[in-house]
Amino acid sequence: MMAQGNFRIADLGAEALEYAKSELRLSADGFGGRLAHEASLHELGRPFAVVDRQEQPPQDLRVGGIGRGMDRVLAVAIRSWLRAAPVSKGRTLILEDPFARSTDPLPRNADQRLSFVGDHVFFVAHGGSDQEVLETLRAPAEYPGIGGLFEHDASEGDVGDLIQTAADSCSAVLARAWDGEGFLVAPVASRLAPSELVALG
Repeated sequence: MMAQGNFRIADLGAEALEYAKSELRLSADGFGGRLAHEASLHELGRPFAVVDRQEQPPQDLRVGGIGRGMDRVLAVAIRSWLRAAPVSKGRTLILEDPFARSTDPLPRNADQRLSFVGDHVFFVAHGGSDQEVLETLRAPAEYPGIGGLFEHDASEGDVGDLIQTAADSCSAVLARAWDGEGFLVAPVASRLAPSELVALG
């Protein structure tokens, strides 16, 4: 995995905010995504991406995406963020697979990350290694891909409860770019500063 200090924040601008909102609508309205529906109800901040220091800022999220392998960079940053939860708090990464249902065959080696809310399928990480976080990011179907970073009381953490209380617990929304690898990060109600991911990575 990438060494500390080798990545940076790329500001994706106003067009990326519209892209994030359109992806939420697609997942929520087109595929019945529960996390996407809840996230779409809240104000999103200016999106950014965590990229390699040598990577050029993406020009078009629908053509070329954020850059191949950039989910590896994001996984390092998210793993550090998960581990740095304040005292009495927990942090959770949740990815939704809008195509999957609980009756479908389970992906190989995914049982530790799987969670079900009704018949909806989610992939979850509370910490672990960079590789485990990366596998969680890559677990859902390639497109659309919607996820969230949640901060909550340490005694909580049930996926269904977190999704239903996203107004209080969701720090940022993740939306997969068209390339199927990179994600943009859109803070919810200014709860997550970009520096929180890069500074801890």
